[in-house]
Amino acid sequence: MSVLVAPSNGDIAQPMSQNLIRTLQEDGVTMETYATLINHFAKSSDISDHKDKMIHWFEEMRRIGTPLQTSYDDVIGAFAVDKRLKEDKDTKSMLNYVQMMKKDGLKPDLIMFTHVIRHFALIPDTPQMLFWWSELNHHEVRPDAYLYTIVINHFANNSDTKEVLNWMKKMEDEGIEPSNFTYNAVINHYASMSDVDQTLHWVGELKSHGYAPDQVTYAALIKVFSNHNNVDMMVKYLNEMRETGYKPHANTVKILKKHKLA
Repeated sequence: MSVLVAPSNGDIAQPMSQNLIRTLQEDGVTMETYATLINHFAKSSDISDHKDKMIHWFEEMRRIGTPLQTSYDDVIGAFAVDKRLKEDKDTKSMLNYVQMMKKDGLKPDLIMFTHVIRHFALIPDTPQMLFWWSELNHHEVRPDAYLYTIVINHFANNSDTKEVLNWMKKMEDEGIEPSNFTYNAVINHYASMSDVDQTLHWVGELKSHGYAPDQVTYAALIKVFSNHNNVDMMVKYLNEMRETGYKPHANTVKILKKHKLA
């Protein structure tokens, strides 16, 4: 009978993890047992601190059979969001697990593609991001609003207005409804470009699609009017922000202090 073997390079840090191991041990060790442990660490607030433990349980899972799709997704995601994102070894390790998953006969799913595309969007590596997007079609995986938002935000961060609008159009053509995060990515893009008219236009689009402005929206509005030294409009949106229960985040506070509003 298989037993749970704790990592040799140290014990499990949190009492919750120790309790989880004892419970799973009592229930008998199965593929689902290891999947539960791996997923437990995948949900940690700082995956990079627990990556070694995840890999340990993943290798234990491989000892008794083919790892589950969900566990591959969790491990690939751990490399994709690691603190040392820009180190080649993390990208290579992430892609090694993608190839390992394919060799095990498992089909890449939306979760895996989201991890990989997000990884390359953040590095940033536009060609690799677009390559993995093209792989979606090859594997007949339909992107969702969150994945589109990752790509749109990537181009927004690169100040590439043409591609921001191009991907918004692709999203529309595919019949996928933008989320409030999508609209905020576009709003923040135009605010960063100091384009008041387009910032307000996209705030209007956000509202017309049933979303209310949030902390990110108000931060963008305050920023764009700060860029034009329009204190009256900054105060207007700061008051709206507070009335709706949102507080300025650190970057917004810095902008407000610059204009002696905080």
